[in-house]
Amino acid sequence: MNFLKITGIILSLGLFSCTKKDVPTGNLVIKFNAHYGNLPFAALNEYPYGIKQSIKFSKLDFFITHCTLKGTNAMSLDQNALIDLTGTDITRTFSFTGVRAGEYTGLEFILGVNADLNKKTPSQYKSTDALSSTSHYWDTWNSYIFSKIEGVLDTNGMNTYDLGIAIHTGTDDCARTVSIRKSFTISTSTTPTMTLDIDVEKIFKQNGVYFDLINSPLNHNPINIDVLKNFSTAEANAIILLN
Repeated sequence: MNFLKITGIILSLGLFSCTKKDVPTGNLVIKFNAHYGNLPFAALNEYPYGIKQSIKFSKLDFFITHCTLKGTNAMSLDQNALIDLTGTDITRTFSFTGVRAGEYTGLEFILGVNADLNKKTPSQYKSTDALSSTSHYWDTWNSYIFSKIEGVLDTNGMNTYDLGIAIHTGTDDCARTVSIRKSFTISTSTTPTMTLDIDVEKIFKQNGVYFDLINSPLNHNPINIDVLKNFSTAEANAIILLN
């Protein structure tokens, strides 16, 4: 190989490496809050359920995967999160790092685990990845548990909380796309924050009617897939942009 060819290759490699290295990046912060109707949400608080019943929640969490920033500089974000709203402090913060700088018009993500990622098992992910969680995987379903909602129901309005409830969604049929429209700019010096809120009451109050938990308190297996699909849709519809 002659000197001119070698010099050209070296220059090309140098140009490529500088271009890749100099691409500016920034961060994006996502905050999740929750409420129940017009009340702030917190685990083990009492909430009205229908006319005379009431409910307490001991678990509320869900995966978000396949996150994409929308706009002319659209890009996929290779980070997954398990948003756990269990507890008394209901704000959860998740940061996307190394995001290409630019103007964006919104965020889109899968509520649950998208099909490609759901083909894998927790052992195939790094321990730092949310999808390494073994507590959120169904071996018999060959699927992640996309969301968990658990608690107790006072069936007679007597403050007895006599019925345990559990809603666990999963399988590709339950993955739902959530699209959030918001214009924002990411730069090396600017970190925008997007606050999302989920109305837990809307998950259970579907088409204006509260789900019949007395006759169907446990929904977490293939027999109930149609019910779980409805819950998945309700969960996605319950998420809105606050600011």
